[in-house]
Parts: sequence; C-alpha cells; structure tokens
Amino acid sequence: NPDVVQFECFLTDCSGVQRGKVLRRSELLGAYRIGRPLPCSVLSLDIKGADVEETGLLWEQGDADRMCRPVAGTLVRSPWRETPTAQFILTSFEGDGAGSASDPRHALARVVDAAQALGLRPVAAVELEFYLLDGRAAAEGRVAPPAAPNGFRQTDLQAYLVQDLSDFSGFLEAVYAAAEVAGLPARTLISEYSPGQFEIVLEHRDDALRAADDAILWKR
Repeated sequence: NPDVVQFECFLTDCSGVQRGKVLRRSELLGAYRIGRPLPCSVLSLDIKGADVEETGLLWEQGDADRMCRPVAGTLVRSPWRETPTAQFILTSFEGDGAGSASDPRHALARVVDAAQALGLRPVAAVELEFYLLDGRAAAEGRVAPPAAPNGFRQTDLQAYLVQDLSDFSGFLEAVYAAAEVAGLPARTLISEYSPGQFEIVLEHRDDALRAADDAILWKR
C-alpha cells in the first residue's frame, strides 16, 4: 500500500469511544517497535468526553502518558477517507509492562484468561444496530428518518421490511465493501424495528478478543 500517507491509531475508552492520533507514514515503524504514548486520562472520560476525576487518572498522576502498542492484525486501510489512510487499534500498558487496568481490551483479556483457567474457551459475536438519519433535519436539530433515493420516507414501524434494504442498498453495499477491505466478517443484513434502523451481523469468532476488535473496526 505505497499510497497510504497517514494512519489513525486509537484506543477504545470505557464508553466505547475511539480516541487516539493520526501518524504520518514515517512514524509507523516506530509505533510498532516501541509504541506510542497517550495520556492516561483518555481512558477515564465520560460519554461526552469530559474528565472523570474520581478515577484517579488525572491530576494526581499529572495526566501521565501510558505507552500504547498496536494490536496485531488490526492494521487495515480506511477506504472511506479521501486522503489514503489506514488505521490500527492500540492497547495501553503501564510502566512495568502490565496491561492498564482501565483499558477495556485488557479487561476482556482478564475475563478470557479466567474462562480458560476453567477449561472454557469463549466464543463471541457482535451485533451493532445503527440508524440512518435525514441529514437536513439533523442540521436543523431535528431527528427524522431518511428519505430513500426514490423519495419514499418510512415513518411506520416495519420490522424486517425487505423494501428498506433495497431502498438504501447503495449505502449498505458501501458498508459491506469497507468491511471486506478491513477483513471483517460482515454477514446478515436486517431492517430493524424502527424507521431507518438497520443491523449487519458479524460472524462469531472463537477468539473473544478478535471479536471485540472486529466490533471496534466495524464502528469505525
């Protein structure tokens, strides 16, 4: 991928929000060799992005950096970006090399380790439902279902309506194409209960961490 000039690298905070940096191509090898620092406070923000001082991860520690390292297998292109871009997931470590307790990925790793100690292997899959909204209404501060390219606007509750899948096929096919570039196992497409609500199911993995990484890349 010689055309890629920048890389989005990011953690996922406890609210499920991705936070990180954009690196230039010359910085990529360094990120893989030694990691990239991020302030520990990014793992203690609330859903609106405000500091949560009760976590003890802010001024008591001078908002100290933690070294964050790339998660193997998550470096993929971001085909929706006009500037040739790739992305990868980071995970946070303490100075002694232990995984940061406030990093959700390490929390999941602890759960997986506990299950394996009992002779169990977690298998996981993720379903992330989403809404399409009318862009003009949103700009005016209103929430409204989107109009299809043919002008029809669904306003009733119509679960599993196949016509919705046809009406928005252009957008939905672009989502599938981006998922394929990222190596994500996007499978069944469903028109959900509310107008403009959709779901694309990710196939299960017998590696719960990989399934969680799939979910994060899917959100991006």
